[in-house]
Amino acid sequence: MRKPWQVILGSALFGFAITAISYVYYDSVDYTKPMNGIKFWLATMFLVLCPPSLLSVLCIDCEVGTGAGIFMFSIIGLLNSGLYAALGAAYLVFRKETRPSVE
Repeated sequence: MRKPWQVILGSALFGFAITAISYVYYDSVDYTKPMNGIKFWLATMFLVLCPPSLLSVLCIDCEVGTGAGIFMFSIIGLLNSGLYAALGAAYLVFRKETRPSVE
């Protein structure tokens, strides 16, 4: 059985990795071409998996690929890591409460 802190840390790293992958995707996508089904599906998937990315709407000049964009996505990555760590901790609490007692 894994220790609780390993589950929480693994969840946090997974959340940060999702943010990093979404940053790389947004940096490599060509915005001059029209959106197709795959681009729409990927954008929706990253929005669902990384809800703090909605904060990027507040920063008008934080374009991906610039220093401000990297700073903004670093903050988003930390917030997403915290979200996933909280989900990992909630999973541990839920798993502990639903475990049958052996008596």
